[in-house]
Amino acid sequence: MKEIGLFLLVIALWTSAQVLLKWGLAGFAGQKADIRFFLRALGHWPVLAGTLLSAGGALLWLVVLSRYELSYSNLMVSFMYALIVIASAVIFKEQISGLRWLGAFLIMLGVFLVSQTR
Repeated sequence: MKEIGLFLLVIALWTSAQVLLKWGLAGFAGQKADIRFFLRALGHWPVLAGTLLSAGGALLWLVVLSRYELSYSNLMVSFMYALIVIASAVIFKEQISGLRWLGAFLIMLGVFLVSQTR
């Protein structure tokens, strides 16, 4: 059970980070990516929070890598990609094609199958 909790925490941190980063960067499209861009972006709380959550997830990822096989771990956290598709549709009202939904479903199916190998 601790194993699933650790994976879920990494997934939650990284998924939340991606959503916050996207939300915080909404007004930055097309700007030149120079040092001022990064300083201005980090001045927006969603971007800063997303960056911190991503860093927290990376620190927990070190724990995951120290305990579990790399092939297993990476496949388990790929569930994050399916969650991001759902978040994109719900939060950002992105139009998700049928093919993308199928891809997200296949990722979830793959994570389920991989979880059965432990």
